[in-house]
Amino acid sequence: MLQLFIRTPISCWLSSLELRRRRTDQSVELRKAKKDEQLQKRRNILLTELDETSPLKEKQIDTPEHVNYDAVIRDMQSSDRVARFKAVQLCRKTLSRAKNPPIDEFYKRGAVDILGSSLSSTHSDDLVFEAAWALTNIASGDSSHTAAVVSSGTVPKLVRLLSHSAINIAEQSVWALSNIAGDGSKFRDIVIESGVVEPVLKAIGNLVIGTDEQTQAILDAGLLTYIPALLNNEKSTVVKEACWVGEFRTQKEACWVISNFISGGTPAQCAYLLNQNVLRALCNILTVSESKVVLMVLEGIKKLLEISDQYGQLEPACIELETCGGLDKLEELQDHTNVQVYQVAYDLIEKYFNDADDENESKVVAADGTENSETFPPSSEQEFQFIAPDGASGQDGDFHF
Repeated sequence: MLQLFIRTPISCWLSSLELRRRRTDQSVELRKAKKDEQLQKRRNILLTELDETSPLKEKQIDTPEHVNYDAVIRDMQSSDRVARFKAVQLCRKTLSRAKNPPIDEFYKRGAVDILGSSLSSTHSDDLVFEAAWALTNIASGDSSHTAAVVSSGTVPKLVRLLSHSAINIAEQSVWALSNIAGDGSKFRDIVIESGVVEPVLKAIGNLVIGTDEQTQAILDAGLLTYIPALLNNEKSTVVKEACWVGEFRTQKEACWVISNFISGGTPAQCAYLLNQNVLRALCNILTVSESKVVLMVLEGIKKLLEISDQYGQLEPACIELETCGGLDKLEELQDHTNVQVYQVAYDLIEKYFNDADDENESKVVAADGTENSETFPPSSEQEFQFIAPDGASGQDGDFHF
């Protein structure tokens, strides 16, 4: 017997499809609205907040209400560099209108290809900057405008500009690429395939070696949750940059552990660290910008030298520190802006590296309390033999405190 309830599921199924379509459309509209809002913030940037050297620091000149688009396009292709720059700049200013920017007018006249070619200019950074900004605004339009920017071959050029020496050009390229990638998964994948991940990771890597606040801001943004996936990327360069991003935080935490070992450990434990080339590892951290970390490392080095002196192994310890470049780094810290860092570095040099006597001689305290002179060659291969006064000893070839 045929039952009539079959029609209800079909109706529900159609309703479900319609609801799904509406949700998708609404989601797309919300993303577009958010992108437009972000772009508005970019367009309405306050001139008073800019550096004096910024190209954005210019007199506010109202864009003409009526622009001869054909004339602008013609001049954008002029062989006269001045005329070309002014035309590209007028294009950018016109597209930066707060309301109803005439994206279509320029798009239909082939402005995208012209602006894309301007990105390759080697004569004027200002022209490159204006062209990148204009393309950013065009990419903020509908999907057909974004598609035109992608089809013009602009994406690889923008990726290369991320490494430009002019910070305003690199910054504007980020804005342009974010507008393109934000238009959907298809364009996002194109941006990624164009090699954007490596320079972006490199930029983030430079940020995480900054101040505590800068590092924490990167962590608060959730960066570390993406690092494991990047470490499994098939491209070695991406893996390398991902490693660099996490490396500083790892080094910092390792420094804390080693510092605790040195400050609270026994002489035997400090001897073990020295035999593991800890001085070389610590000296590699002296170049970071974070004063707190540098001070922690300096205090660790100071404690190791004090113990080496106590057990008659100061000379080889100093030789190892100098051989690995540690002395050079201590001298560079004489110019550090942090007074405490400067003072500790100065005291270390004054106490341990200000000896006019070139004899590489050190006294070793033996188990019976007598002092024996031993000559140590100026080599980083010197084995430390720290023999404690109580006669305790460790394995052959190790430091014994």
